[in-house]
Amino acid sequence: MLGKTIHDVPQEILDRIISCLCWEDEALKACALTHRAWTRASQKYLHDSQTFNWQDGEVPVPEQYSNPEIASMVRSMFLAEPPSPTYDPEAWALLARFPRVTELRISCAEWYSTAEDRDRMHAAFGQVTSLSLSGCTWQHGHDLVYFLSAFPNVTDLEISDSSLPSARCMDLASYPRQKIDTIPGSALRTLSISWDDSTSDFDEVDMHELVGPWLAHFPSVVPEGLRFKWSSSHRWSAFPACIRAIGPVLDRLDVSFLDNDPAPADFGLDQCTQLRTISIGCICYKSPFDKHRHPAPDYSWVPRMLSQVRSPHIHTVHLGLSVRKLPDLERLDFKHVDTILCGARFARAVVILSFPPFVFRVSENPENVRFLSQAFAGLETVCSQGRIAAMVEGYPLSTALLFPSL
Repeated sequence: MLGKTIHDVPQEILDRIISCLCWEDEALKACALTHRAWTRASQKYLHDSQTFNWQDGEVPVPEQYSNPEIASMVRSMFLAEPPSPTYDPEAWALLARFPRVTELRISCAEWYSTAEDRDRMHAAFGQVTSLSLSGCTWQHGHDLVYFLSAFPNVTDLEISDSSLPSARCMDLASYPRQKIDTIPGSALRTLSISWDDSTSDFDEVDMHELVGPWLAHFPSVVPEGLRFKWSSSHRWSAFPACIRAIGPVLDRLDVSFLDNDPAPADFGLDQCTQLRTISIGCICYKSPFDKHRHPAPDYSWVPRMLSQVRSPHIHTVHLGLSVRKLPDLERLDFKHVDTILCGARFARAVVILSFPPFVFRVSENPENVRFLSQAFAGLETVCSQGRIAAMVEGYPLSTALLFPSL
């Protein structure tokens, strides 16, 4: 490199250097001023994500985003407590400056969507493919459908800790059902519904009233191959109805449930005739912080859910174990699970056991060896058929290498 300068460094090397600094804003700003070859790459990371928070009042859009080139670099945006487009049309006109935002998160939005609201949202974010709605409130389920129709290209949708107003406040006369030409969802590939009722006022009983009017259209609107994620800290009541509504197009079901409330006798899986993957997470979870809320969860619902699978296309069963102590593991009857997984419905399925990260240090703690041994021993028949695999936080685990005795 003798006699060489920054002008002689290949652009791909400069881009690589910038990518290593992507979380260091001050360093990126310095790089942007160093040489024009670094400017574009630095700006790409500096402007990739932007947040606008209306919690304390009006939020001005930085002057730099009056430059269309800079505004087009923003790919991800978070809107906290945004006003309705009708209430503050100027703010939404400014948000329309960002034509290439593909990931949008909206928190604590509380308004009834009018036709003008929908048109302004569509003008600003009609190109969005990933949408997350957290802590939002809609007047009724049809209001949610109309709201979502502003985002026709969404492939990934998450609704968390969101709700309807109380039944006493619902007034279809004041908040009429809007006419929708095209029901949203034709591009949807993943739908996530989650909440933590220990930290929110959300009443899960209302969940199906909120999403039910939309889910009812799924068989005729959403293409087959849908992935549905259900994550809850409490209660099951809305789960079966949601599953029955989306069952015909469901390809993968992900369930995480942490509390000790009785699970339903019927999970609604009879309609899931195209289901290929079922993933059950947080099995045998025990909260170290709230012994009263999670005293001794009963996981007999796991084999019961598996026994209700009717799809002939199952190829993967993923069991995520969130335990760290041997007594916690005993909350699940692995032998019962083994019997079910050896049935005709699961004859071609691979069973994946996912473990907490402590297994990397298994040699340091004999209890960890006993922990894994018990899990594999309980699934004896599946193991003997060579249909089992182990993973740690998404990475394959060589049980033969780490645990030669298994």
